[in-house]
Amino acid sequence: MQTGFSKRTGETAFSYLVTWRKGEDLKDINGLMFVNGTETISPTTDAEVAYKITKALNAAVVTRTPLDRGAVAKNNKSEVIVSNKDGFELTRITTRDYSNQELKYSIPDKSFKAAATGIAIDIVYSAAVEYIPGFSTAVKKETAGGFVSVTIDNNSPIKITTAGKTTREIESELADAIGSDASFSSMPIYPNFVQIRSKNYKSFDGGEIQIPSLNAKSITIDVNDSGLGVLTKFVFTSVKQPVQIISKVPYIIALLLAGIFGYVFWKKKQSVVTS
Repeated sequence: MQTGFSKRTGETAFSYLVTWRKGEDLKDINGLMFVNGTETISPTTDAEVAYKITKALNAAVVTRTPLDRGAVAKNNKSEVIVSNKDGFELTRITTRDYSNQELKYSIPDKSFKAAATGIAIDIVYSAAVEYIPGFSTAVKKETAGGFVSVTIDNNSPIKITTAGKTTREIESELADAIGSDASFSSMPIYPNFVQIRSKNYKSFDGGEIQIPSLNAKSITIDVNDSGLGVLTKFVFTSVKQPVQIISKVPYIIALLLAGIFGYVFWKKKQSVVTS
């Protein structure tokens, strides 16, 4: 990830979530930092963004999984590289940016298609981020006016104006402009990660742009609207994905029903025998 400068005036949030697995064991680790904008005493530089998110992510890995550190982040100036350690597999990555940076993503020496990596871009309202429960309840969610652009490799930017539009309208228009590689989806590419203690997490808002097989080596996302942020998601489809509990519900119900019916049948049989 190539970081950028905040185009916002004040302090905003940026976080990086990485999910890895070892066998059936799954870990979600989130690093959170705050970015100083243009009118703060000391605006955060692109290199400082990279350094701070690297430090935050590695600290979260050490704190939450001291004996099972499956991922490591390194930075070189304004570039952040997150990789798996031996014996572990990265399955998902989500970045959440509310600072209006220009962010460029790539996989070293591979295209996203060759690396079997699906991409999703979720344009969200800045006011919708929850640092603590109820933080944004009374805040108006709307665009401020500006643009969102996506640049694939070194092609011309695909730019969509945002004034007066909903996030769904922006996503639908942007998906159409990207072309056949992209589509608007009302289902997330993978379920959102949340914790009881909220830190820059956000429930799915009902729409995102999905690019399941992009034959390109880089994608750059630039949100220039103080009313908007962006969640960028990557799923490594060649790796066995974590099974969500919701997908097991039908089997659990069937097992419970079988147990109930079996118990009822056994009780009736016992009644007949004792009579």
